[in-house]
Amino acid sequence: MNIDFISPESWQSLCDHLSELVKISKKNSLRVYNSSYSALYEVVVGTAQFMSHKRSVAAINGMSPHIPKLLPYFFKETYSVQLANLSQVISPKEWVDALKKDTLFVVFAEDHPITGEFFEFEELDQLLNEKKIYSIRISYSSFWKDIGTREERHYSVRVCALQNNLAFAVTGERFKSPNLITSEIPHLESAQVTTAWQRGKQDFFEDKEAVEKFESKLPRDFLRWPMQGPRIYDRAVIYHPDLNGEALQQGIARELGIQLAPVGFEKMLETTNLCRWRSQSIFSEGWWEHLPKDEVLRGMLILGVPLLKEPRLFSALEVAAKQSYFEL
Repeated sequence: MNIDFISPESWQSLCDHLSELVKISKKNSLRVYNSSYSALYEVVVGTAQFMSHKRSVAAINGMSPHIPKLLPYFFKETYSVQLANLSQVISPKEWVDALKKDTLFVVFAEDHPITGEFFEFEELDQLLNEKKIYSIRISYSSFWKDIGTREERHYSVRVCALQNNLAFAVTGERFKSPNLITSEIPHLESAQVTTAWQRGKQDFFEDKEAVEKFESKLPRDFLRWPMQGPRIYDRAVIYHPDLNGEALQQGIARELGIQLAPVGFEKMLETTNLCRWRSQSIFSEGWWEHLPKDEVLRGMLILGVPLLKEPRLFSALEVAAKQSYFEL
């Protein structure tokens, strides 16, 4: 017997549960989604359908793989799409003033999911609110810095990525767009959401001194990834131009006794090597403005702050590199 029925109240109950964990402002609301992309898609498309009289939208590309995937819907529906790369928004005021008068929203990313580079968005968010344009942004890690203390402005929506299969959006008072399908599909149980929230909170560490110290004294032939601007100091980003990042990752894990999580869920030791991600296109779809060269992506490692404080890490890197050279 199959009873394919989901109570919408169960989704609202889950939203209320996470709202209490997050401790959002009483002036804000929270919605739960199955992923950060589904959250972003529902917010932008739901808003467009709800306010269909406004036929212009804007997006800032360069830091999120989700944003280019949102645009085909708006091209198909003949919206005027105002697209800019992050490096083009040098003066937020000039850029906002140049937007069309019927612009419904601007969608952009707070931070980079791989490198942790950070876009200082406050001025842009304020200017958009003043013009009553929805400011819709996605945060992969930076939300941990002020979640629970920040109050979103009236026309702001912040999508926060907890893990691959869980995200939430904190919305300002003037965001009234209806859901598309999220209240009608299965979600994690409350206990699973609590665990994901607690684990994410425990896993987020910023330590500028530890990151800079590690990146300045790397083993031979390892190099620091040159950041393009401000960053979140919860990770070090390095690469080896001649070696396979997945082989290095596995070698370090063996030396330190780390049990690696599945791709997309690993929190302490990840790589951009395409063998690890089983994808040929994940980093070549035009979303990463300062995309590294192939040899850099092949050998890039992202290491969390707790791992940087492991005294055996330096030697583990050296051993993993020697093993990788031998395998070559």
